[in-house]
Amino acid sequence: IPDTQWREILDLIRGIARHCHFEGKASNALHERIRWLGGVSTSRFLAPEQFDDAKSELTALAELADQHFKQYVARDEAFIESVLRPPVSIRKVRALVRRQNLQPGLNM
Repeated sequence: IPDTQWREILDLIRGIARHCHFEGKASNALHERIRWLGGVSTSRFLAPEQFDDAKSELTALAELADQHFKQYVARDEAFIESVLRPPVSIRKVRALVRRQNLQPGLNM
């Protein structure tokens, strides 16, 4: 694909990966997904006619990554406010842990 389209793909990949704690693993997984989608040995070899499919796939994944990141931030803020700020009883901490363990994952 042309350089301008490749940069667009890379921007989407980087944006998605930045929303993950393991940014490098996420980036590698996305490149693997592009290789699988295009049937190519490296994501850079994606054919121009496959650009729209790859872009729409990554755009959909970007929306899921946003949801994932917002949930992560909300849990982090709740942990800081509910557990780390004094005074907090051990019962409250255990209740928070139970509640977090019961939270559903992403809607896929």
